Amino acid sequence: MAIVFVDTNIVIDYLKERDNEALVAFVDSFDTVYINDVVIMELYQGARDKRELNYIKKR
Repeated sequence: MAIVFVDTNIVIDYLKERDNEALVAFVDSFDTVYINDVVIMELYQGARDKRELNYIKKR
């Protein structure tokens, strides 16, 4: 069972580049992926508008 914590840059790339098959396959290869609260707040803070914020929250 593979468990990993991911940092903000990985989450941003994962959200932005869903067509990047190598990155998506890498992240999806783990059984459990953890994102801590600081990373979540960084993602919310970096949203450019409400549409982007809602996109982040849904993922």
